[in-house]
This record gives sequence, C-alpha cells and structure tokens, in this order.
Amino acid sequence: YMPRRKQLLDGSSSGSWTESSRTPSQERKRRRRRSPSSSSSYTYTRSSRSSPSIFRRRVRRDEEKAKAEKSSPKPAAKQKKNQEEKQDKKAKVPHAVKGRSSETTKANTSDKSKNVKPEKQKDAGGLNGKKKATAVAKIKEKQVKAINGKENMTEGKEANDEKSKQKEKALKDNMSAKPKEEENGTSEKKSPKEPSPKLEPPPMVEKELEKVAEKPEKTKEERVLDKGGIHALQQSLSQDTHNLQLMLLQAKRDLDDRRDTQEKQERREKEYYRGDYGEPLGPENRLLLEEALGQGAFSTVYRCRDMKAEGEKHYAVKFIRKNSVLRSATEQEVKLMRRLRTQASELDPVGARCFLGLAGPEVIEHEGHLALCFQLQRCDLRSALKRWGQGAGLPLGLVRNYARNMFLALRALKLVSIVHSDLKPDNLLVSMDKMSVKLSDFGSAMDVKDRLRAEKASESLQPRFYRAPEVILGLPYDTQIDVWSAGCTVFEMVTGRFLFVGRDNNEMLYRIMKQLGAFSRKFCGSGKLSERHFRREDGAFRCGADASGEPLKFIGREDFPRPARPIYEELQEPLQLNGNETGQVAAKALVELILACVTPDPALRVDPEAALSTCFLRPSGNRVQ
Repeated sequence: YMPRRKQLLDGSSSGSWTESSRTPSQERKRRRRRSPSSSSSYTYTRSSRSSPSIFRRRVRRDEEKAKAEKSSPKPAAKQKKNQEEKQDKKAKVPHAVKGRSSETTKANTSDKSKNVKPEKQKDAGGLNGKKKATAVAKIKEKQVKAINGKENMTEGKEANDEKSKQKEKALKDNMSAKPKEEENGTSEKKSPKEPSPKLEPPPMVEKELEKVAEKPEKTKEERVLDKGGIHALQQSLSQDTHNLQLMLLQAKRDLDDRRDTQEKQERREKEYYRGDYGEPLGPENRLLLEEALGQGAFSTVYRCRDMKAEGEKHYAVKFIRKNSVLRSATEQEVKLMRRLRTQASELDPVGARCFLGLAGPEVIEHEGHLALCFQLQRCDLRSALKRWGQGAGLPLGLVRNYARNMFLALRALKLVSIVHSDLKPDNLLVSMDKMSVKLSDFGSAMDVKDRLRAEKASESLQPRFYRAPEVILGLPYDTQIDVWSAGCTVFEMVTGRFLFVGRDNNEMLYRIMKQLGAFSRKFCGSGKLSERHFRREDGAFRCGADASGEPLKFIGREDFPRPARPIYEELQEPLQLNGNETGQVAAKALVELILACVTPDPALRVDPEAALSTCFLRPSGNRVQ
C-alpha cells in the first residue's frame, strides 16, 4: 500500500485504480467475496463461512432489493438498457490527466457536480484519483437518466395533461438549482448532507388549497344565533316543529281521503240508477224511457215519453240515488215545491211561472229509486254559455230576458219567505225556444226561519263563488243572499267568467273588497265570524287567515279604496263598447244593476222588486239586440 501511495504522490502513476494495481492478497479477497456471475447476489464461498454476519446482512439486503424490483417490474426495453449501461461502466475506466495540480482537479470536480440534486450532492474533494472521478461520473449519469426518463414520459402527455407539465417543470427547476459551494479552498472531509429545497406547489394546487381554506357557509342555526342568540334559535325551532306537525296532519288527512275516495266512488256508483232504452216505468207503465240527459251529484236524469198523452209529450225524469238521506231530502223538496205551486201562484202568478214545477205523474217509485217528473227543457244556462257564447258571454238581448225571468222567480220566493240558497247558472234551465229560463233544484231551499248555524252556513250555504259576505261573516241572512248570487250570475252571462274567485272565504272577501272597496266598520265587525277575517280594533283585514285565525299579514282599510267605475272596465271588452253610444248606455245600465245586486251590506242591497224596475230590466228600458 505504501509504495503505491508514494507513486501517486510522486505523480509517477496514472492516478487511477485498475485490476492490475491491486496486490495479490487484495485480489484473492475480492474474488472470494464476489460471485463469479454478473448478478449482484452472493454465493456460499469459503469467505462467507468465515464472516457469516456480514454476509447475511448483505444477502438479506440484496434479496429485499430483488423483491422490490420484481414487485415493480420495469419495461423490458428499459431493463435491457440499464444492463448495457452497467457493462459499459465496467469496461470504461476514467483516467486522470498526469501532472495536474490539486487545484485544477478540485475545479473540475466542482464543475461536474453542478447539476447534482441537492439531496444527493456529495463533496468529492476527499476522494483521490479513480474514486473521485468514478463517484462524480456515477452521480452525473444518474442525474441525466432521471432527466431523460422524465422527459420521455412527458412527451406523449403534453397535449392532454396540463398538471403533469407543471409538476415536471417544477421538478426540473428544482434539480437545476444548486447550492453555492465555498470558493476558498477545498475540504478534505465529507460535507454534511444539505437539506432539499422546499418545492412550491403549482398554481392549480394553490387554488385547491385556497378553496379548502375558505370558510364554509353558515347553517340556518348559526345565522339565527348571530341575529338573536339562543332565544331566537328556540323560536325558530318551535316554528319549524309547528309547521312540520301541520304538514304531517295534512298528509294524514290526504291519505285518509285517498283511501276513502275509491270506496266512496264504488259505493256511489252502485246507488245511481242505470236504465235501458224502451224500459217502461211509472203507474200502469205510462212512461217509456228513451235516453239519458245527464248525471249530477245526487241523481241521474232521463228523457221519457208519455204514452197516454195526446200527441207526443216528453218529460225529464230525475232518479234520486238509492240513499236514505237523499230520499228524505227529496221528499222535503217535493213538499216545498207543492207549497210554491199553491202559495206563490196566489201571491205572484207571473213569478211562479218562472219555477220549474212538477209535471205528469210528478212522483214515481221505480226499482227502489224515488223519481220526480219535470217539464222538459233544452239545457242549463252554463251549457248554453259554452255552446252559444263560446266563453265570451251572451248577447245583451238574451241577458236581459234571462235576468228578468230570474228576478221574477226571486220576487215570488221572497213573498213566500223561502231562500233558494243555490242560485247559479247550473240551476237555470233554458226553454226549448231559448227565449226564457226557469229556476230549478230546490233541494237546498229552506224557510227563512230555518236558518243554519253561522259556522255551518259559512261553509255549506251557497256555492263559494256566489256566496254573500254576510254568510261568510256569520251575520243573519234572508232572501237577500239570493240577490247577491243573481248579480254574480248576470255578470257571468255577459262575460262568460266568474265575478269573484277565491280558494276559501278569506280570499273571497279579499277579492270582493278589491273590486268594491272596504266594508263599513259596522258591517265587518258585527258578525259572529268577523274576528276570523278582521281585527276588532281598527277593522284591518287578516289577509291569508287560516282556520285558527292566525293571519299572514294585516291590510288596512285604506288599502281597499273604492274604484271610480267598478266592474265597468271589465265589461268594455265583452260588450265591444268602443264608439257605440247605444251600447255604452246599455252597458252603464247593466253595471248599475250588477253593482246594486252585489252591495256588501244586505240592508243597502237592492231587492228583486227594485231590480225589476231598474233601467236595464224594466219593459221601457234600453234594449240592445
């Protein structure tokens, strides 16, 4: 060893380690420890038995390395390339230039190690000759391989993967950064391993980190806490609980209704009478059934021919459903109609002729069904509006005739103190010549003294769109509620649409006040049900009040001003009044009649006798054909 070192110091040798520079003893030791094969594994030679602990550690380490390589196999081309590079390394031996000074060697070493990764950089100043050059060459080759491998991997992905480009760029920039070395001399000792520089995340990663760092949106409870604290949160939770309970109750009612609906429909269908053409009925089979005219909620109607009458005479026979409650109600209706025929004919024979009365055999029994015989009419007024008016109303001449017949019938009802309580176009039947109507369906009619309770009347008396405000507020009512329904019906004859529309009684009052103005304080505060819809202190309207009277908001009386010309604007388009002076006069008279009928206070509302004397209905009034 000493002669060899002397040679190096004197510069007589090339300064590199070769196979021939080793001593025979060193060569033997090297051959014992190394396997003759080119693989990195060791064999059990004689030297392995002499130092088992060192050998076992090396064998264990090499086995783990081999397993790791098997678990992540490289491509065959890359593996072949690595083997060729290893063989080239063994064949090539770097030679140091003879006669170079130590300062020149150090400078070359520092130049070669410029591109070394910071975490793998080593100070090669302590190595001599071959060891120094070999270490520098290996580090440089590993660095070049890593860069070439990364470049090859990113060549095919540049167009599709923007993230990998940014990461590769950051990696290359980091690898090219080299910490500065000390310029004043070289150190014989190994420099300590410097820490790797901190990589900055790419821009896309920074955006993701910013999103994560953002504060999450506050929940409803947190917002309530910010506003009013725990007390406000408790109130909010109690309100939500109340709303949930209401929703559950409503869902339960709907479910029960759906379950009962099918059963009720099946049971109801069995109660209806279904007849066949040519079926005889009545006393001595006097009537012969011909065809069905229609079906209602309580009955079916057929056209029948009287076989014993002179000439051809027809009747409309109404078969009541086979139901005990409906049967008793029909019997009461028959008594009331016979009372009208006797009393009203004496007091008002002209008005009594506007009732649809019993005819022929009047009342018959057939297959368990109670049947009533009436005079045959063409159709009801609602069907006439659809057929002849086509949704735009009827001519003023027909409106005048039909309205006059309707108020004549109401005048006769008032004389005998009977409230019809179901006046609407469906219960006005048009004659065969289309020139008049008759009032029908007295199943809901009652004597004035037999008033219903306020709660029941507000929900069941009169159809909702034709319901008088005194019925909604629980005030005492009489025959004037039929005049209110008559005014709504006249408007529907002209326009083909409803005058007031609402989902419930509260919305009906809102629509009425929007058209006609606010009610008087006395009228809106004196009913039994007034507090459901109005505040007692100032008469403000409870808009959107539910069954318990809880309002959604209050609307003051000043917010319901009376329009300058109510209803008139809605009649201009149906009547086509532009430039027609005669039509404008008739329309003005019609508006006066409707407004007189829909006055909210029944004491100020026109009665049937006064309505017949208005300009639009009296015989000497304006007529527009």
